[in-house]
This record gives sequence, C-alpha cells and structure tokens, in this order.
Amino acid sequence: MIRISLSLLILYTVASDVCLLQLQPRRVLAETRHPAEDAGPTLTVKVPDGVGLKRVFAGVGDKVAILDFTKKTEARLLSESPAFADTVTNLGVSSDGRVALVAAGAQLAMLDARALGTLRVLPVDISSKANVTYNRINNGPVVGDREIFFATMSEAAPGRGFVLALSLSYTGPLASPTVSLLASADVGTSSTEAVWSKATGKVYAATTEGIAVLSFEPHGRAALEVEEVIPAGTSSSDGIAISSCGSFAYIAAGPDGLQVVDLRARKNVGSHRIDGWSGGIGLDPLGNAVVAANPGLLSFDVARPASPLLLNQCDVKRTSGGGDGWNVAWGGACFGGLCDKDHEPGLALLADNTGGLQVIYVGLGLEVSAHFGMGTLAHCEGGK
Repeated sequence: MIRISLSLLILYTVASDVCLLQLQPRRVLAETRHPAEDAGPTLTVKVPDGVGLKRVFAGVGDKVAILDFTKKTEARLLSESPAFADTVTNLGVSSDGRVALVAAGAQLAMLDARALGTLRVLPVDISSKANVTYNRINNGPVVGDREIFFATMSEAAPGRGFVLALSLSYTGPLASPTVSLLASADVGTSSTEAVWSKATGKVYAATTEGIAVLSFEPHGRAALEVEEVIPAGTSSSDGIAISSCGSFAYIAAGPDGLQVVDLRARKNVGSHRIDGWSGGIGLDPLGNAVVAANPGLLSFDVARPASPLLLNQCDVKRTSGGGDGWNVAWGGACFGGLCDKDHEPGLALLADNTGGLQVIYVGLGLEVSAHFGMGTLAHCEGGK
C-alpha cells in the first residue's frame, strides 16, 4: 500500500531519477454511471498536458469522445466525433486539447476539436504503403510553432515496423491544422509504441526484438535514425515508458508482465509477473510504473529496478464487464506543490476495452470514482 503523509514534501528516487513533489490527496467517492452498451470498446485515453481533466479524449468504438472529469466522480460528455473507418485504437492530442491525431486500423486521421460543437475529421495522407496498421501515438517536443508526435506503423507483409515523426501546426483560429511527415525509420520487426525522452532527446520504440533506440533531429532536414536495439528480455512488447532521466525503460510485455531494462547497461535487469496480459504502461508523478492489464490496473514501485514491488492492484474484471486493461493515462498531479482545483495527485484513467473507461483514484489505495462507455462502474477487487 502507498503511504502518503499529507502536506509533506516527499523526496523520491527512481534509480538516478530524483524529483520533489508535494501531494495533497483527498478521497473520491464512487458514483454509479449509466452504461452505453452499444458504444464499442474503449482502447485508448489521453489527457492533454495543458488542460488536464477539462478535456479528456477517449476512443470509444469507432468514435472519439471528449469528456470533462473535473468533478472526478462524473464523466461529462462534451462532444463526440463522427465515425472513423475502424475502431479507434490510439490517439495523440495536442497540449492545448484542440487537435488530435487518431489511429483507427489502417486509417490515420486528424480530429479538429477547436469548436466542440462542430468536430471535424480531416484526412492525413503520409504513407503510400499498402496493408498497414497504425498503432500508438505519443507527444514529442514542441519545436517553434510545431508540435511533434511519434507514431508506430506496422506493415502486414513482410511484417515490418516503422516509427513516424509527425509535425502538427496551426497558426490561428481560422486556419486548418496541418500534419506532415517529418521523418520515418524502419525498426525491423513490428512495433507497437514509441516514446520520446526529454532527458536524452532520443526516441525509444518497443519492438518484438527489443527496444530500438533512435536519434531524432527536428531542425533543418529532419532525421530519425536507429542507433541500436537493446534486448528487452521478452519477445512481446505492447507498451513502453521511460524514466524521467532516461535511465530505464519499463515495458508492458503482454504475457511476460512488467519488464525493466537498464538503458545504460543495455540489458534487462528486472521483472514482475502479472496474471494476465499487460497491454499499456505509464509513470505516475512519483515515478511508479502503472500498468493496464487483464484484469485491471496495477502500480509498482520501481525504485529498485531488479525487484519491482507491487503497491496496488485494482481487479475490475468481475464488476465492470471488461477487465482487459488496454491503455492508461495519468489524469492529475501536483508538482512542486503547485496545485489547482482541476488537478488531483492521483487519477489513473484506464481504457478497459469492453469495460469502458474506468477512472481510478490512486491514493492510500485504489478506488474507481467514475466510468464512461461500455460495461459498468467497477469496484476494485484483489487490492493490496
């Protein structure tokens, strides 16, 4: 169980990653939500850095729902997009929450959400390859008036994977946003997710052969090049997260649970078994690894990389109608004591497939506070 003292500064260390944080947790009471049985599975959720819980983007079936979770116990639907060509599998959202890149099978599109009453779907044509599938999309650096995203794309035959550096820009309220391909790199085998590290400036892609480390140059003639592939100790890498100082990679490794890779030593140094499929991973403000898995959400203390410690587990499978954790996003943090009414110290948003979107308060334990989409409001079972 996570033990947190109120109004105290907590100094925490994750290997060489040291940060200072003030937490002010409060209990969130659960409130039952009405399910939307025909909504379709929820496979992805993103929280824009600049607006937080005021505009949460969730892929719900073949549409994108924009939600307001500032009340924490209630999902208020702000708007819903037109249907995409397939089930929405992932999203990349601009920091101001006004434009999203949407992956829906073989379709990559842009959602203009500047006017919530009239959401527009705009085409993005960046690849001439046939039989491709777009996977996860993550935010990268801001370069001038451009916001960079990194997406992964898989080619069915001959089964190769690619990392794409995409540039999003829009210059005013009347100008249409534009997306262009800055650079791409062939990472060999299939890749599900690529993330950029601010600390190192490099991109790390989870592939079936390991972690592909890529250099990225956004200026002038943009370049994205594979430097090396680090063995990850698993052939199944669904999701990846990088520690704040760029020293460690944490992998949601499908049937192989949580895997920890030391990027400096270039080897797998730790793991933790998870009973079920591990699909997505992120880091909370304390540097703990938060894993979306079957049957729900798990958080691990990874301060000792060789032996990750299970802190909390929220088994939602029996009570939500889902329990197939697909992706996770962090929905609130108070950094350095700078908090406001729209930011909580611990709200994990779990894209729970057929269980919908489950909003889980992470404090002294785990507690589901709100729900949207298929399934029902869950209750945490199997907690620690």
